[in-house]
Amino acid sequence: MAYGTKKDFLEQGTMPLHLNLTTISQDCSICKNPLLVNEPKAAVPSNFHSAVCIKICGHAHGEECLKHWLSINNTCPTCKRVLFPSSVSADANITQDDCKAVLSSLGQIFGKGPVMEALIRIVPRQGNLLQAEEIRRMEEEIRRMEEEMRKMKEEIRQMEEEEGDDEEGDDWAEYHWFNQASGDEDNGDEEADEDGATFSMS
Repeated sequence: MAYGTKKDFLEQGTMPLHLNLTTISQDCSICKNPLLVNEPKAAVPSNFHSAVCIKICGHAHGEECLKHWLSINNTCPTCKRVLFPSSVSADANITQDDCKAVLSSLGQIFGKGPVMEALIRIVPRQGNLLQAEEIRRMEEEIRRMEEEMRKMKEEIRQMEEEEGDDEEGDDWAEYHWFNQASGDEDNGDEEADEDGATFSMS
């Protein structure tokens, strides 16, 4: 049974996710990050987030993810069960601005790449709900971000290699100086003749 309004659902339609053998290792179905189940936030990694369970279907999601999901939809992200009547007509488009709003909010928490992947994966593509052009732009943005990440990793690798080379050069210079200093003391009695040959003075 669906709730009368979105407000009713947010106030009455969810409950905390209780710890059991299933939920202890459960991930959010929206962002795919681990769910925080009855644990103090300081005791877990930062990518864990508070979990809630939808009462009428039992599916669990990150609390913040679900709130932002419901800003552009009225169904459970997992089973697509209607949670409350839609505030827009059935044939209305989910616009790029809608997706950007979700991306802006959740991207600061989970990173833009994972949020865009979640939008592409979860938002229905039937009819004109998510236009092909919007999907294409999102996929291009993901590829651009992946390329930037690849370049950053390559730059870091090169910097680490250069630092290693500098350290090796310093070690060689120190070793060479030490050998020269030792050679001056050990071979002080040797002299070179005009042809470059050396002989020892007895």
